[in-house]
Amino acid sequence: VDGGPHISWTAAGPYDYSFACAMRYEKQVREYFEAFEKMNTNKKIGLVLDSSMDGVGMLELVKAKAAEYGYTIVNPDANELAQEGATDFTAIVQKIQAEGADIMLASLLGFQLSGLWANVDSLGYHPKFVILSKGMHFSSDVLTLTNAAGECTGAYTCIETQWTREYPFTSSLLGKTAEELSADFEENVGEAPDVTIGWDYVFFDLIDQALKTTESTSSEDIVAALENIQNFDCIYGTLSCDEEHVFETPITFGQWVPDEKWGLHKVVTSCSSVPAAEPIMVPQVEMQWK
Repeated sequence: VDGGPHISWTAAGPYDYSFACAMRYEKQVREYFEAFEKMNTNKKIGLVLDSSMDGVGMLELVKAKAAEYGYTIVNPDANELAQEGATDFTAIVQKIQAEGADIMLASLLGFQLSGLWANVDSLGYHPKFVILSKGMHFSSDVLTLTNAAGECTGAYTCIETQWTREYPFTSSLLGKTAEELSADFEENVGEAPDVTIGWDYVFFDLIDQALKTTESTSSEDIVAALENIQNFDCIYGTLSCDEEHVFETPITFGQWVPDEKWGLHKVVTSCSSVPAAEPIMVPQVEMQWK
């Protein structure tokens, strides 16, 4: 399993033969508040979440961090979550708009976020800072966020960044840096490089390392070899297997900005949990509504 918050996967454990490369949900939310602190806002956050495990987990973590950082959640109750899989969030947007929240934080799947964006446009809600977590990891998806005139209004939205070409890490198997792998992807695939490059290559790095440390091909011995991987340098930084079979990956925060070649590209704006040399960072830009 690759990507996503660890809690959504570990909740079904314990696992004997399965492993995950995943971020810690609490670190993801911490990155949000580190980013909020860079912006001039009224410190009011409107949440657009559903009743999925991700949504419930996000609600509790954001509430805790809001108290720690001095922010107000304008819709903090679990009964204000949308139904899992919902695509119409009109009532939620109306409430957070009425409360004047400068920040809108959503954690939904792509098709849900498209529905949310239609609600935001129709209601004329223009927050300063928008996080579209979980479902908007690819520039092609963000470009589908449009207004009634068909103009893309997804630029300057933000999202957690689970891997980026700016990471200062190298694939142990291929000996190529994150930047080199991203450039190869652009040249050979003809598309904007994205987070899946890191997601995919990390497994090959880990499997290669496990097979190097055991001469056996039995499933038990390969599992043991994976469990014993500690402080391993690869395309995702330095990874170690924990007792829940999770290799914790670093998490950064990014913003989508206009790009002449791909329409949009993501830049890193906060990276407090990256354990090596920090990627290039730029300050967040307020939403520029059309």
